[in-house]
Amino acid sequence: MTDRRLGGLLAESAGAWIGPKSEVDVRRYGNASHGQSPSPLLGAAFLVFLATAVPLHGEDWPEWRGKGRLGVWSEDGILEKFGAGGLSFDWSVPVRWGYAGPAVSDGRVFVLDYRPDENSRDLSGTERLLCLDEETGRVLWTGEWRTSYSSLMASYAIGPRATPTVSGNRVYVVGATGILRCYDVADGKLIWEKNYPEDYATKIPIWGVSGAPLVEAGLLIAVVGGQEDAQVVAFDKETGEERWRAL
Repeated sequence: MTDRRLGGLLAESAGAWIGPKSEVDVRRYGNASHGQSPSPLLGAAFLVFLATAVPLHGEDWPEWRGKGRLGVWSEDGILEKFGAGGLSFDWSVPVRWGYAGPAVSDGRVFVLDYRPDENSRDLSGTERLLCLDEETGRVLWTGEWRTSYSSLMASYAIGPRATPTVSGNRVYVVGATGILRCYDVADGKLIWEKNYPEDYATKIPIWGVSGAPLVEAGLLIAVVGGQEDAQVVAFDKETGEERWRAL
């Protein structure tokens, strides 16, 4: 994020309950030089990535809680409060249901959502990963997969909850029913896939799978919750081959 704009990203679905039949916007906020300054507090229904009002190179936010999962934003020159007029935004993109926050890496924004089938009796639907251009909000590519939320409590059956994990030229996502996927960042090609219930006999909790996978060296480490000592599983991040399991 290198510009004079706030460089912020708002996902109104992130970290908050989004009710049935609702769609929300992912928004990038605009120039902060017009008396519009960001609050250091995050509202309950918002996840905001803020940059600064001066030309700097802002750090990416490539995974849950930011780089290294530290929950720390290390920018300088942060404005301390909103102006009376609030924030303007550069672009707005509708997204479907979900809890998952966005990840930002190398000029791209990644966010998960879900659309239920119309009149479905078994909570079947489609989970989706969107890749957006950070500057314009243009959808660069999407990846979709079918699933059913029948094993989830109805109040939780409204979308994925795990923030995408971006590492180099790969982005890793896991849906609410334990479908783990690896995509090519550049073009959205599916590289490999795992299905926790099918591959590891995982019993999906009533709130769904919520643990974002973690990249460590050449491994992708995931809380799978599987049988036969497979609560935690490490995969080769490039091929998806299992390297070890534990607990």
